[in-house]
Amino acid sequence: DLAFALVAALLVVVLAAFPATTRAMVEIWIRSSTFNHCFLVFPIFLWLVWRERAVLAGTPLRPWWPGLLFVAGAGFVWLMGELGSALGPSLFAMVALVPALALTLFGWAWVRAIFIPLLFLFFAVPFGEVFVPTLIDWTADFTVMALVASGVPVYREGNHFMIPSGAWSVVDACSGIRYLIASFMVG
Repeated sequence: DLAFALVAALLVVVLAAFPATTRAMVEIWIRSSTFNHCFLVFPIFLWLVWRERAVLAGTPLRPWWPGLLFVAGAGFVWLMGELGSALGPSLFAMVALVPALALTLFGWAWVRAIFIPLLFLFFAVPFGEVFVPTLIDWTADFTVMALVASGVPVYREGNHFMIPSGAWSVVDACSGIRYLIASFMVG
């Protein structure tokens, strides 16, 4: 139980140490239905660590001080993201601090024991909307291809197309990004 408490405390400390970045991340989760699943990441992370508590309890703490280089690297990326007003790098760097600090404070054996949960934390970063235009194009390409294959005449202009029954378009909701991100996380 002490091992679980140490990892949970580490997560809380990192999130509390970067209140503006944490708040920005949660605001995106609230604002965009694409990232509503992110609310589940921290509870699932804690559950995954809880499952490994017996392994962690039997694993000696061996701090690995060279891990401070990873901590410094994540901190530098976070700072550059903040200075450049680029939220994405700041979010990834903040989350990366958790495994970097776990490695530094607890050692390699602990990181190996909770490697999957530590990777899972990155699903908390609201990322993926950059792929929406490409996914929309692929959806439109497939739709037109299927219409042509089925013998329906189609005229396409960008992501809009006309068929004898009317005009259609592929919009952001049709990109499949919500499904892909949530499915990948659950998988």
